[in-house]
Amino acid sequence: MSSRLRISSLSWSGWCWKCNVKLTLIALIGSVACFLCLILILDLPVSSPSSAAVRSGNLSSKNSSESGNISSNKSYKSARRAVVNPRTVQNFPIRNTLNHTDSVLTLDPFRVNMSEVAKFREPISPEFYREKERLSNRSKSDAKRAVDLNTLTYFDPLVTSEKKAKFMFTMDVFIRACEKYGWDYFLIGGSLLGAWRHHGLIPWDDDVDIIMNGSDWREVRHVLGNIPGFTLWAQSVGVWRFFLSDLPTVPGSVHKWPFLDIFFFDENSTHLWGLTDHVHYMMFQRKYVLPLTKARWERWQLPVPACAERMLVHEYKNISTCISTLSVHEKGYVRETHSVPCSRLHSVFPFVFRCSEKATGRVVESRRVGDRTVEELTVLPEPSVCSEWTD
Repeated sequence: MSSRLRISSLSWSGWCWKCNVKLTLIALIGSVACFLCLILILDLPVSSPSSAAVRSGNLSSKNSSESGNISSNKSYKSARRAVVNPRTVQNFPIRNTLNHTDSVLTLDPFRVNMSEVAKFREPISPEFYREKERLSNRSKSDAKRAVDLNTLTYFDPLVTSEKKAKFMFTMDVFIRACEKYGWDYFLIGGSLLGAWRHHGLIPWDDDVDIIMNGSDWREVRHVLGNIPGFTLWAQSVGVWRFFLSDLPTVPGSVHKWPFLDIFFFDENSTHLWGLTDHVHYMMFQRKYVLPLTKARWERWQLPVPACAERMLVHEYKNISTCISTLSVHEKGYVRETHSVPCSRLHSVFPFVFRCSEKATGRVVESRRVGDRTVEELTVLPEPSVCSEWTD
C-alpha cells in the first residue's frame, strides 16, 4: 500500500512539474507575441539612440544629424512617437541656480550700456485706452456697452510703457548676444503669433517665447549668466529665463519680470523637436522650419520658421480668434481666458493685413490700427514646400 502511494505521489509531482514548464513556456510565448503585436500596431520605437546624449548634455547638432532617434525612413507619425518620450527630455547636467560661470569656456565678455533702456520707451495702445474710456462713459446707461467694456477688459495690456522699455531692452541685449556668438534661435508660440498677426508682442501678452539649439546651451549659460545688470535663471530640465537684475521678484518665484522664456530644441537630418518641457510636444520636419526666414517683431527683423503661418495654424487651429492671456507673469497667477473674433479688436490694437502683388508674387504686409496705417512691408511669400504640410 505504501509502495503504491509512493509511486502515485512521484507520478503526480512529475506531472505537475511538466505542467508548470508548459504553462511557463505558454505564458512567455504569449508575452512576447503581445509585445510584438503592440510594436506593430503602435509602431513604437524599440530604442532611443539619442537619449544617452541628451542625458549627458552632449547635444552637438553635428552628432544629432547622424545619430538622432528619428530615422529618415520612418513616417512622420512614427518619428514623432520616437521623440516624444521621457528619455529625450532636456536634462542638462547643471544645478538650478541663478547665473553661472564656466571656467572651461573662453568667450569674449558681452558688455551693455544700461542707460540705453530709455530709447525703448513708447506709448502703449492709445486707441485701446480711448475706446475703453468711451465705453466706460456709455456703459452706465447702455447695457450693450457694458458687455463690450467687460469683454475689452480681458484684453487690457499687461505691460506698461516703462516695463515694456525694459522688456525691449532685454530683448535687444539677447538679440545682440546671439548675433555676436552665432547662436541659432527663432520665435515660437505666442511670440511667433505676435510676429505674424501684430508685427510684435501680442498687445495683451507679457512674455517672449524663444527656442534655441540645444548644442549651444553651455555658451548661452556662460554668456547670458555673466552680463552685468542681467540675471539668467537656468534649469537642468525646465525653461530658462533671462531678465534685468534690478526688477522686483515675481511672488512665489526666484525669477523677475519682464523676462524672456528660452526653450531648447534638438535636431537630426530630417526633423527638429522640442527638448524643454512645455515645448516637448513640438516636432517638425526640417523642410518646414529651415532655412529660417525673418519677420518683423517690434523694431527688429527676427528669425522665424520657413512655414511660420502653417506652423501657427498647426498649433492654434484658428489664428483669427484672439484669446486673452492665461498667465499674468508679473503677479505669478493664472486667470480665466476670454476669446473673441480678432476683428472686434482691429480698431484698438495693431493687426497685420496681407495682400499679394500679382506682378511680383511678393506679399504686402500692412500693419494697421483701425483705418490708420502704422507700417507697410513687402516680403517674400512662404516657400512652396509649405503647401505640403499636413497634420
